[in-house]
Amino acid sequence: MNDVRQRYQLPDNTYGSIRTMSLYLTGFFLSLVISIVFIVIYAEKIVVYIPFSAEKKFIKPYETALRRWYRGKSYPEVDAYLQALANEMNTPLGLEAHYDINVHYVDSFEVNAFATLGGHIFVYRGLMELMPDENSLAMVLAYEIAHIQHRDPATAMGRWGALQLLYGFLSHRYTGKDNLGSLGGEIGMSFFSREQEKNADLAALDGLHQYYGHVSGYNTFFLQMLSGHDKQVDIPQWLSTHPDLQARIDYLQDRVDENRLPIRQTRPIPKNIINRIKSPIETQ
Repeated sequence: MNDVRQRYQLPDNTYGSIRTMSLYLTGFFLSLVISIVFIVIYAEKIVVYIPFSAEKKFIKPYETALRRWYRGKSYPEVDAYLQALANEMNTPLGLEAHYDINVHYVDSFEVNAFATLGGHIFVYRGLMELMPDENSLAMVLAYEIAHIQHRDPATAMGRWGALQLLYGFLSHRYTGKDNLGSLGGEIGMSFFSREQEKNADLAALDGLHQYYGHVSGYNTFFLQMLSGHDKQVDIPQWLSTHPDLQARIDYLQDRVDENRLPIRQTRPIPKNIINRIKSPIETQ
């Protein structure tokens, strides 16, 4: 070993320095992994310390891209109707004033709706066409509002960002299409835990009851999803085959039965809105 040091003119403490550096790197990596695991597990508790205003500031630069990606031709009257209905649902849901909800209509046959960061909700034409009444549509909106109220998109984003960091560290890919934290993944549709889904479902049911005085339409969306394979509709595979759909119908039904929540006549969706969304799809 002395010959090696002499040949390459290495100082006496070279191997000790390498061992020290290795220990530091190992410690750093373990700390990174532990931090990521902590964020993934406790994201719901961490996010409550991040004000909603910060979430809105984060999403602000992406808002133009969001609208461009998810919207075709503009339908102001449909946007206005959905926004007004969402505004009406805010009070029975107990949504605080600083939660700024913005609803956007997406002129696509896909049967879908989702909430993302900064209080944005996107409702697809395909979903609206399947809703037989306003009550069923209000239940969907209330569910998405409840996700925002519970800060579920921010929680999902925190977990996604932590996993992105680990992925980038291991793969050395921090940009481009292979990056798990690409823009579409960050601000698009989020996947929530079963507990988050259940909390949003039950909050939406309570909000529906308070607003209309009954809960008609509370399970329409889930029933439509279960029967999606029998219909000529563009239902996303992850949604139409979701293993929790029947469970969600069951616990909502249990809540209805336990509290003897009434079922009454539903309110129709305005005819001008129905006619507008049934017009041919166009792109700008």
